[in-house]
Amino acid sequence: MKRAWAIVLVAAVGVSMAWGGGCQRRTSGTVTIPDPGPARYAEALRLAEEAGRAMDAGKKDQAIELYGKSLELSREIAIVWHNLGMLVLERGDRMQAVEMLKNAADLDPDRPTALYNIGLVYADNAQPDKALEYFRKALSRDRLHLPSLRGAAKMGRRLMLADEELLEWTKTALLLEKEPEWRLYFEEEKLRIDGALQALGRTGRF
Repeated sequence: MKRAWAIVLVAAVGVSMAWGGGCQRRTSGTVTIPDPGPARYAEALRLAEEAGRAMDAGKKDQAIELYGKSLELSREIAIVWHNLGMLVLERGDRMQAVEMLKNAADLDPDRPTALYNIGLVYADNAQPDKALEYFRKALSRDRLHLPSLRGAAKMGRRLMLADEELLEWTKTALLLEKEPEWRLYFEEEKLRIDGALQALGRTGRF
């Protein structure tokens, strides 16, 4: 069963810079020096957009270099950490990629994507328990995130788990899933989990 990496490309385009009015750094009672922060952040965003275009064009080395330059100016742009993490992952450095994706998740606490991708890293590294942990975290941000529902179902089967949470995720996935292969997978999981719960004397409901 195929599953694609959920790479976000150029979400940094058009990010708002809400710096407030008159951002300045006062060095004495009479001299005011403009704060370079807004200009640095704007340049970091510009570099992130340029890196995204390079990534779209398949120029991965250039994208990595540009994302690195963006981080030198600001470490507060989630998409920079996310995309750089995905590029580093393609080079085979899983743990560095995970740390970068964690930074992205911390900076963008409403989106599930970075947590989902961490789950994929652990799944591909034969660590289904850690993978499920991060798919669960992703679903805590968006319970309708279909890629995470798929990932959780795969790890649940691999670990031979059966609980009410997995059953609810499976039923939610069946309301969303359109691909026949995945629908069959979720139907099988629903039967497996419900049967296991009933065998334990707990009620599984369709």
